[in-house]
Amino acid sequence: MKIFLSNMYKQVMDLNKSNMLIFINENPNAKMLDLGCDNREWSCSLGEKADSKHFFVLYCASLY
Repeated sequence: MKIFLSNMYKQVMDLNKSNMLIFINENPNAKMLDLGCDNREWSCSLGEKADSKHFFVLYCASLY
C-alpha cells in the first residue's frame, strides 16, 4: 500500500507540474526567486520555460 500511495503521489505531482508549465509564457524580463525549498530543479524548469534572464537563488546552509 505504501508503494502504491507513493507512486500515486509522484504521478499527481508530475501532472500538476506539467499543468503549471502550460501557463508559463516566454518572458526574458521575468524575475525569478528560488528560496531554497528543494533542489532547484523545479525552479530551473520554470525559468527555462519563461526564458528568464533574471534568476536569483537564496540558499541557507546550516553551520552545525
